[in-house]
Amino acid sequence: MKKLLFFLLALSLALVLCAVPATADEAYTIKDDTLYFNGHSYRLFNDASSWNGACSNCSILGAHLATISSQEENEALFNFMKAYGISSAYFGLTDEGTEGTWVWENYEPIAFTNWHDGEPNGENSREDYAMFYYKFTNGEWNDGDFGGSTVNGGTYYFCEWDYENNDLSLPNAVRYVPYYFQFNASISGPYTDFMLQDGHLPEGLELSSDGVISGIPKELGVFPILVMEFFNDNLVIHKSTITCIYQGAADVEQFNVSGYGFVETASDDGRMDDQAVTSVEELTDQTTHLEGAYSEFQALYLDAQELTRDVDYTAEEGSTVITVLEDTLARAGSGTHVLAAEFERRSGGSSETVYTVQNFTLSGIGGKNVNVTVKGTPIVWWDAEPYIDGNNRTMCPFRIIGEALGLTAGWDGETREAYFTDGSRTIYFPIDGKTARTSEGGAVQMDTAAVIVNGRTYAPVRYLAEYFGYTVGWDGKTQTVSVE
Repeated sequence: MKKLLFFLLALSLALVLCAVPATADEAYTIKDDTLYFNGHSYRLFNDASSWNGACSNCSILGAHLATISSQEENEALFNFMKAYGISSAYFGLTDEGTEGTWVWENYEPIAFTNWHDGEPNGENSREDYAMFYYKFTNGEWNDGDFGGSTVNGGTYYFCEWDYENNDLSLPNAVRYVPYYFQFNASISGPYTDFMLQDGHLPEGLELSSDGVISGIPKELGVFPILVMEFFNDNLVIHKSTITCIYQGAADVEQFNVSGYGFVETASDDGRMDDQAVTSVEELTDQTTHLEGAYSEFQALYLDAQELTRDVDYTAEEGSTVITVLEDTLARAGSGTHVLAAEFERRSGGSSETVYTVQNFTLSGIGGKNVNVTVKGTPIVWWDAEPYIDGNNRTMCPFRIIGEALGLTAGWDGETREAYFTDGSRTIYFPIDGKTARTSEGGAVQMDTAAVIVNGRTYAPVRYLAEYFGYTVGWDGKTQTVSVE
């Protein structure tokens, strides 16, 4: 009975994408009973009565008996075998044709050997086949007779396949705009499986096993990826890059699905309006009218964060007239934002998720208009940006401001407090509370509070910095908070 063992060897993204020569640092992982190494895949079998029968079995599967061309490949195969309790196994090196003249069965040039001291020794006339041998625990080779007296008739052997590389161009993603891409199967079969092998997708995107990249991206940047596509013994590597661009740099409405846009009238285009204000108090609720059926409406997102009905927005019963409340806009802050409405489009007995998206701009209420420097160095806001709240206090993403001040930032889920420590002193900011507590047992009274906005925790920079002995200044002309 055929016994399959499979070991997945991970490919180094930097090596593949940058064409750096392979090194001994290449790693391996496990995937569906097959070993992958440096452009080749391997499986172990135990179903042949002779070495030539093993050759034939591999050929039927579109493979050949394994060849070994480097110490790294030798270690990968040996460790793969040992991990599953197998102590001996054959590969494709033989001197069956001419005694003492060893060749690979596929006539590949010999670039590497790893014989144990004194091997091959031709102990009997049938020891014509190279193998990993149970007595040699460091991956050195022995010559064996495949099914004879060597290792009591053991006949495990490696088959080896090559795989195909495919350079693929993926469409750009736009931050906060729903993304969808379907890989076209390169391998024919009903159970083709896709897996992200190296790199990572922008935060908010995921790859499904059927080859769909989808979600709402939140992270800007360039993301090189390797995607593995499997079917039985076949493998294709898709090498590509996803670039996630700023939502203000794209016409996001190009991503709308027909029938799920905006209801336009003679006096209104159905969209969110841009607002330029001088204070948060001037903001007004904003209404958008969507084409999709109310029965299909599922959710509303602002900058990839799901909004709560009757808290963040209201929706007219039986229609898709949606009003985003001014407090929700105030929390978003200045900048270009994306509103996305999710619908479940139904047709016959099937359904699919579609989105209506639009962007709009708010200005004059903080957000990107606020700069923060620490000892003269501007802070780079790599995740979320500061804003000025309704109490005229600058609110900063708590982990970023903590790191900029040389502090450790943390979160206590039980008390719902964001805290900062320098190792000897700690201050705790309760969410929505105006009294911060300290590790010395004291209290700091504030005229504002730490908050969670769109899934991000913000803390008031003045109270934080002053607790740790900094001086905080404000330059109205440049809209800059300085911490010295």
